[in-house]
Amino acid sequence: MNLLAAAAFFYVSFFPMDQTPIQGDVMIRGTVVNAYTMRGIPGAVVHATSDTSAQTATTDNRGHFYFLALLPGNYEFSASARGYVPRCPIAAPPNDVYELDAGFEYVATVELFSACY
Repeated sequence: MNLLAAAAFFYVSFFPMDQTPIQGDVMIRGTVVNAYTMRGIPGAVVHATSDTSAQTATTDNRGHFYFLALLPGNYEFSASARGYVPRCPIAAPPNDVYELDAGFEYVATVELFSACY
């Protein structure tokens, strides 16, 4: 799955880690990286927003972030970091909405761009 967000131009991929659904919250662990160097970006802010909740996570010194207790549902994600461009002036599809199921752990990779080409 791909996601282009208004807060920053980035590529995100999600895949569930645990294929056995159980009751409970949704967990997401991920990394925000520089799209050119693939190195983690410390201090990046990631937002997870649904109709019923909004949560924010800030990356650690290696670019890792965690959402440990999201409610199941449909979410939009965005990310931003100092020194990275806001939306590039190119045509982009609307934001994708991700359906996150209860009891699953998801992994995300976010690639932020430092310049538009």
